[in-house]
Amino acid sequence: MSESTIIERKKKVPLRKSLIFIFVIVAIIFIVIGCSINSNSQITPKSYSNHSHTSINVEKKENPGRDDYEQLAHAYQKNKEKFINLLKDGANPNAEKNGVPILFNFAFSGETEAIKILIKYGADPDSMNSYKTTSVAMAAAKGHINTVKVLLDAGADPNLTDKEGKGALTKNLIGTEMGDILQEAGATLYHLTV
Repeated sequence: MSESTIIERKKKVPLRKSLIFIFVIVAIIFIVIGCSINSNSQITPKSYSNHSHTSINVEKKENPGRDDYEQLAHAYQKNKEKFINLLKDGANPNAEKNGVPILFNFAFSGETEAIKILIKYGADPDSMNSYKTTSVAMAAAKGHINTVKVLLDAGADPNLTDKEGKGALTKNLIGTEMGDILQEAGATLYHLTV
């Protein structure tokens, strides 16, 4: 074998390794983002179902509630019937995204109807964000009276405290309609930080 042939072969080996490396990286990306290659060599995202009814992806994932959260939030904004069907089909009513339960976000924005539906399908009325602020405390702080009433009627505890020891009733709510509602439900300004 001549010296030039050996040099050409040495150049081809790194090229092959590079192509294999690129192929592996692309395959990993497809797996992570959930794409597949169909028989026509077209890359398509994996879908849930093409049937007329709604179905939930039941693959085991690292963060199982996140997909439900995204689907539920989107469905509530676009199609309330689909929102209910997702819950009927087993979507998690306590789904979270980045440490924030979907019920908490609906309490933040005063979406009382969404909260009623979530609670009907098993959502925890005491759901809280990663700072341990409860849904009822957030709704109270935002002034969403009807949302607070629904949460309290569902059994939310107005005396649960956040990381700073604050509950739903704060000094600035004393003497207001919101403060009266919270106090009637047993809320106090004296909390034990847990």
